[in-house]
Amino acid sequence: MTNTTHPTITPHSTHIGADLRHADLHLADLTGCILTGADLTGADLRGANLDGASLVGATLTGADLTRSTLDGALLDGATLHRCTLTGATLKRTQACYTDFSGADLSGADLRWARLDGATLNHIAGCYSDLRWARAPRISLAWSDLTGATLRGIDLDGAGIIDTDLAGVDMMDASLDSARIIACIVDHHTDMRHVRLANAEIIDTDLADALHCDCTDGCNPF
Repeated sequence: MTNTTHPTITPHSTHIGADLRHADLHLADLTGCILTGADLTGADLRGANLDGASLVGATLTGADLTRSTLDGALLDGATLHRCTLTGATLKRTQACYTDFSGADLSGADLRWARLDGATLNHIAGCYSDLRWARAPRISLAWSDLTGATLRGIDLDGAGIIDTDLAGVDMMDASLDSARIIACIVDHHTDMRHVRLANAEIIDTDLADALHCDCTDGCNPF
């Protein structure tokens, strides 16, 4: 049953641990709001402005954030299972150890985001933009990143497993000590100047990628 007793939320207001399950926040202005630990399960946040908001430890399972903006927001430790972020903007968002499992990030803008240790398993990330993002030690498995832009991204120590990287722009990315297992690359996957020191590459043929030179201490198997 839909909760009809949600608190009124205005920009820069504080709602720590608030129950906002299935709240209608379509096009809401939540700029700078403190929503630490809030429960936004199934909330409608389409087109909402969450720039600079704190959602640390919040639950957004099944929430719809289509074309929302979260520039500079804090999402550390938040749960975004099966969250829809299609076309959302998350520039310079900090989402360390955040769980995006099953989320739809197609066309999302995550330039310069901090994603250290985040879980991005079973995500749809087609044509997403992660240029210059910091994402060391992430788990990226069973996902589709077809056509995404990962230029200059830091993926040191990441586990990238059974993920579609066809057409991905990875130029200047760093994958030192990463594990790349059973991934799909093609001649449109741009791996020019990619760092692969001490990376483990298993059942993935990087020879199919554009200008990939796996000579920087990587360990292909």
